[in-house]
Amino acid sequence: MKVLWSWLRELADVEARPDDVAHRLTFAGLEVEEIKPIEEPTPTVPAAPPPAGPDHLLEINVTPNRADCLSVFGLAREVRALLGRPPRNSRPARIAEQGPSLEGEIEVSVVHPDVCPRYMGRLVLNIRVGESPEWLRYRLRHMGLRPINNVVDVTNYVLLEYGQPLHAFDADRLAGRRIDVRRQEGEGHLLTLDGQRRSLQNGDVLICDGEHPIALGGIMGGLNTEIHPETRSVFIESAYFDASTIRRTSKRLKLQTESSYRFERGVDIQGVPKALDRCASLIREIAGGEIAQGRIDAYPRRVSRRKILFDPSSVKRHTGVRATAAECAATFERLGFALRRRPRGRLDVAAPSWRVDIEREIDLVEEVVRVKGFEHIPAVLPAVRLVPRAHAAEPSRSAEGLVRDILVSAGFQEVVSLPFVSAQILHVFGSGGETPAGAVGILNPLSEDLHYLRPSLLPSLLQALATNVHHGRRSLEIFEVGSIHTGGTGASTEPSEIPMAAGLLAAPPRPKREAFLEVKGFVETLLERLNTSDAALVAGSLPPWYVEGEGLVVTVGKNPIGWLGSVRSEIAARYDATGPVLAFELRLEPLLQRREVPRKARPLARFPSVVRDLSFIIDEGTTAESIRQGIASQRIAWLEEAQPFDEYRGPQIGPGKKGLTFRLRFQHPDKTLTEEEVNGALLQVREHLQTIGASLREAESGI
Repeated sequence: MKVLWSWLRELADVEARPDDVAHRLTFAGLEVEEIKPIEEPTPTVPAAPPPAGPDHLLEINVTPNRADCLSVFGLAREVRALLGRPPRNSRPARIAEQGPSLEGEIEVSVVHPDVCPRYMGRLVLNIRVGESPEWLRYRLRHMGLRPINNVVDVTNYVLLEYGQPLHAFDADRLAGRRIDVRRQEGEGHLLTLDGQRRSLQNGDVLICDGEHPIALGGIMGGLNTEIHPETRSVFIESAYFDASTIRRTSKRLKLQTESSYRFERGVDIQGVPKALDRCASLIREIAGGEIAQGRIDAYPRRVSRRKILFDPSSVKRHTGVRATAAECAATFERLGFALRRRPRGRLDVAAPSWRVDIEREIDLVEEVVRVKGFEHIPAVLPAVRLVPRAHAAEPSRSAEGLVRDILVSAGFQEVVSLPFVSAQILHVFGSGGETPAGAVGILNPLSEDLHYLRPSLLPSLLQALATNVHHGRRSLEIFEVGSIHTGGTGASTEPSEIPMAAGLLAAPPRPKREAFLEVKGFVETLLERLNTSDAALVAGSLPPWYVEGEGLVVTVGKNPIGWLGSVRSEIAARYDATGPVLAFELRLEPLLQRREVPRKARPLARFPSVVRDLSFIIDEGTTAESIRQGIASQRIAWLEEAQPFDEYRGPQIGPGKKGLTFRLRFQHPDKTLTEEEVNGALLQVREHLQTIGASLREAESGI
């Protein structure tokens, strides 16, 4: 925020230099980024002390929680507290109500008080619209606002002075001589003061006359009631609008004004009448006219001060800064807080209406330390009690944490990304270039490019790949555990949030098959470590971002819960991949629901195992995994393990066939197996293979 030093000094009524004040503000959490001298002479303001020396412009970084400092008077109040001065009330407005009674002139109705808890107004008659005096134009110009005319300039001046947005309507253009404050119902349009046609939606706050909208509440007025040179009567609006409603409308319309900026952060509901009277008084002083007798105040539910129990010892406990009860009380009094003392030094503290950020005791602790100066916080290590506790058993561990541990131990690196994607990305990952059905849109996207929630973790992983490629790293193994979102299905219209785990392997210049087997091994390791029952990798249909026929479907209990395979080359190329890109995606909930009781450790076998290699020819479409599961289902005596380790295709076998070699390991827990026992078990395996159409080959060995 920009603030003129001459104006700040006048309202703070202190003798100090700009750099001294800037130093105190910075160490109180309001960083002064720049102090810029102003070359032109400072005009003399009526009823104010003459300027002392050349003027300066201070650029102050006001944090979002300090809405009370978005005004010159708010900063002046802060300066007095930091310099140890008692609080100073705002300048009382000299109201001379010489016009007719306001009753019957303008009728105001607040239809929806939840979006406008307080609405006030005054009527000023017989004014003369013209140019503002030089002192007023000087202050507006240097604080970033363009002078327009004496009426509009006064509303902007009071906004900067008090932090309370105001608006002036041409009273003679109000249809029906009435004002209604309500929400928009359905869709509509309003031509605002900047000449733009704004679209209206359900919930927007509107100021309407007897026929149509005349302003977008808390943001900008309408062109149909603007102040022009022929205006003779003005109705001044001073109101308090709901912060979240103003923020939502302002963000949707991409329209941020000085008014919306303050309403979004919270204004002082008790300051609404002060700003109104100040504005009416200044308009009469500068533009002439008569102020109508009385003012409108629609304020159905009064807001009381928030009271907080404060223990001075909490300052030392939280920050290490020593502060006595008397010091804390003096600080609160300088800041305008109301106090009631309780036993043992404790205080009942009531926050003033302009401090909308004060909600808890820790906020009061911050106030004490801030006024004292953040530089007084000692550089000491916090006292931390280290209490050892037993590690939880594996079943009760965080499921996501367990998956992370397994993937990290397998050599992957974790990435964390935002769950938003652009429409362009959805088209890339869609089937046939179309946006996937059920894509979940965002009403208030972070940027123009991020309008949707991601339907897959793969776009985030590919973006991480592109970032690494740009930094010279082309070989990569990364994963992410997070959620994806899909639209409602069936009778449900609510989008679904699905926890997922996904990994990506970029492996130039390795052959694609080698990289695929590596990813397959990672997934098998994950399934084995999770001890998931009925988990399998089978052939099946893949999502459109994978190459069909170059991947597998992960199933649990014959239900698909994920995929692994080769990412389509045209998609990988968009992310600057220089070689094959393999990926896997797994739904976590069904994967973890089928986990069995953790395996128990057992002693190493005392007797040697017997290994046999069995080679056979099978149809091309039969997977090694289906054969392994079939062998396991036979419950063959003493067969501990059956794993494929070789595959062959060639003219010796013929088209439509392939050769597989399985390694079978037999072991008895209590004795050494004899040749006859092994051959009997091996015969049972052969018989099973013959039932599924496998023809045995001669190559067979024993270890």
